[in-house]
Amino acid sequence: MTLLRSLLILMFLLVSAASAGERISVLTLNVAGLPDFLTSQANPEVRSFHIAQRARKWDVVAYQEDFYYSKWLDYLDGFDTTVRGTKWHKWAYVWTWLKKSGLTIKTNWSTQEPVFLAFEKCYGYRNHGSDCWVPKGVLCMRMLTPGGVVVDFCNTHMDAGNKEGSQEARRHQIGEYLKFLPPPELDIPWVRIEAGDFNLRNHQPDIRPLLDGKDVVVGNTTGGNDVDYITVLTNNLIEVVVLEYGTVPMFEGLSDHSGIGLILDLEY
Repeated sequence: MTLLRSLLILMFLLVSAASAGERISVLTLNVAGLPDFLTSQANPEVRSFHIAQRARKWDVVAYQEDFYYSKWLDYLDGFDTTVRGTKWHKWAYVWTWLKKSGLTIKTNWSTQEPVFLAFEKCYGYRNHGSDCWVPKGVLCMRMLTPGGVVVDFCNTHMDAGNKEGSQEARRHQIGEYLKFLPPPELDIPWVRIEAGDFNLRNHQPDIRPLLDGKDVVVGNTTGGNDVDYITVLTNNLIEVVVLEYGTVPMFEGLSDHSGIGLILDLEY
């Protein structure tokens, strides 16, 4: 092989490596999965079935409030991996589904063992301050995209309500959440994607630690329950190009929250 040919092959390999990339899609949705008599969302089995059918079009899916109708969400959705965050506690002796955090992650990518943190603080058992019945927290799982990018994916649901007790509990949860997040990898193409129901709106000061410094922030752009987000953080070895983002019409009417979607090109 001539020196010129060797140089051309080397240049081709370098250009190919520099232009490598792939497209990924992420969905987050609070599915309003409380038992029928505890929620205003009617026909939970039918809703869950239609959510599952639509969700299988996405690469990675994060659910919140996946409590009582999990088998319908799992039915025929086609995902190889489904993980849920659970922690046994006293109320689970009364009703076993109360051990669920409501956090679910689904994907067909290669995965490692998930890790789940149940928040230490919560507020209340009644009305808009009723977050202590289940172990809300954060569920994280490391994944590998088909192109070989390491993705640390985290799903969370924080306390609701505007009472002082709810706000204090949520601030404590934010501190726990930030400490629990996987740290960046420095020597491999790496992305951390965080999704979930933060129960905070974009104008509220408490949300800043969750959004500031991220490469991409996507939320509900249509009003209503505008507390759901997807954020993306990368290291210096990868770039993201946002192709589509925002609320996903195919999930409207299937929950009291909108589905939030994000489609990215990863370049590395």
